[in-house]
Amino acid sequence: ERSTFEDCINFMVEDLDQAATLLDGYSMEPGRASKLAALALKSRILLYAASDLHDQAAASTASTLLSGYTEYKFVGYTSGAGSQSARWQLAKDAAEAALAVGVGYKLDLVAPATFEEAKANHIALSMGGGSGIADKAAGVELILQRTQTPLYTVENNWPLGGIHFGINNGPNGYHNWAGNTPIQQLVDDYQMMDGSKFDYGNVAHASAPYENREPRFYATILYDGADWKPRPSDVASYDKVNQIQTGYYDGGLNTAGDPIIINGVDTRESPVENWNGSRTHYYVRKFIDSDPNVVDNQSGSQVVPWPFIRYTELVLNYVEACLGVNDEVTAITWLNKIRFRAGLPAVVETGSALIDLYRNERRLELVYEEHRYHDARRWMIAPTTLGRGIKIMRVDAKLKVGKSPLSPYKHDKTIYDYTYAVQNNTDNETRTWNDKMYFRPISRDEINRNEKLKGHNNPGYGNE
Repeated sequence: ERSTFEDCINFMVEDLDQAATLLDGYSMEPGRASKLAALALKSRILLYAASDLHDQAAASTASTLLSGYTEYKFVGYTSGAGSQSARWQLAKDAAEAALAVGVGYKLDLVAPATFEEAKANHIALSMGGGSGIADKAAGVELILQRTQTPLYTVENNWPLGGIHFGINNGPNGYHNWAGNTPIQQLVDDYQMMDGSKFDYGNVAHASAPYENREPRFYATILYDGADWKPRPSDVASYDKVNQIQTGYYDGGLNTAGDPIIINGVDTRESPVENWNGSRTHYYVRKFIDSDPNVVDNQSGSQVVPWPFIRYTELVLNYVEACLGVNDEVTAITWLNKIRFRAGLPAVVETGSALIDLYRNERRLELVYEEHRYHDARRWMIAPTTLGRGIKIMRVDAKLKVGKSPLSPYKHDKTIYDYTYAVQNNTDNETRTWNDKMYFRPISRDEINRNEKLKGHNNPGYGNE
């Protein structure tokens, strides 16, 4: 028979407590389980369990579909299963216990880091000690990781193979494949350097959206005009200064008097490769080694470890659980540790504004670490986040009066006037949200294995 949600959580917590006890005192190799890994996973599980999605009263208020689901005991806590505030306290205690065992990276600052220091901090965090040009001390953050190898030919040979994040996700103007590209909504969530929100209603912001942003933006996103690694030899003639080109640039007039448009070498209209460029006009920088000696599309691939769990997540778990029990003072103290490392000012928000700030901090700190899928659901904000359409950026550069086009092109505000237009993208996917997507369905294969599951599928998936 199908176990209740409460039973499943209790079983997992019991197992992790036993694992932590058994692993106590052992020093584990990278990629192996440890006492801290068990405690950290327990923290994550209890945080998720305390969230609104798994509290029947809170979830029913937010969703008509879930309010009509008669078997909520299978997906969350019912009214007879204790209070949500008690579950937040359990999550807080679990995070606190794990924090006491581990060590974070540069979380002892008493004031914001400088811009350059903060940018370097977050590049180092994303490298996890695996880059030759980033602070290897950041590897202390990793609690559970997938280790990597430079051997290009063993990509799928667990645990030896690398995931080759660079070639899979880097710019097509470097012969990479643009697998995951940031959407405009993520870019807009990065604050200004002074901690204020970015706003397209602000003329200064809209006219120069990549200037004066917080350091995490520059450590995470590759945008039009961003400095990057040396181009491959067959691309160098298009770009002598190694800048990302995701825009469309005024090339003057041809002999017939018609305008010439230069397509950036990292666009989908690139003269280099036109089939694998970004559709959003951004690329991921996080997790790609910026060491010029690491050529992403060649056999000497990077050895950046992939974080399954890291210390920053524990800090954020603790902050959220503190907010769940209305301990704003402690939450702000630990959130400031995150913000100071990122070069941002101390928190001044309280109440619902503080919750919103925390959620944005978690989104940016853990971006591309496979948390957002779960966070948006358990917070029950998916209809307005995961369900919204994709926005992208169109960058155009027009020659200033009396100026001649640069050949080869390079980003230069003394030669070109740049305009930035946010656009909706519906050519490739049209996103929508249905509340049944809060949970995955129990598959037909599972039901065939156990007929007692018939009539007990998750909400919205029918009872056949």
